[in-house]
Amino acid sequence: MNLLSPALWYALFVTLLIEGVILLLFRIRDRRIWILFILMNVTTNLTMNWLLEFLRPYLMWLTILEVIIFILEGLLYGKVSQSIRKGLLLSLVCNLASLVGGYLLNALIFGGNL
Repeated sequence: MNLLSPALWYALFVTLLIEGVILLLFRIRDRRIWILFILMNVTTNLTMNWLLEFLRPYLMWLTILEVIIFILEGLLYGKVSQSIRKGLLLSLVCNLASLVGGYLLNALIFGGNL
């Protein structure tokens, strides 16, 4: 998959949409968090989905990469918000929501087993 692949950009769009809604639900107003949210997700989502085209077994690597991204994003959110605990919680909720929501959306749109 190359960077022009529609699937790669679709995954990023779904992630930004779902996680953006989570930030709104958490009533995040800090502009720095929103900028970080966009920069982190563009970087981590595109990189992870590109890597997952080559790494096998898929589910094992998806889990490993999601955990790494959760920790990295949580620490960065924590640094900006000055609360590691809140940063990790925000990252956990965002990443779980986008993982589950993205899976369900893909299953509904493209078919497949739930």
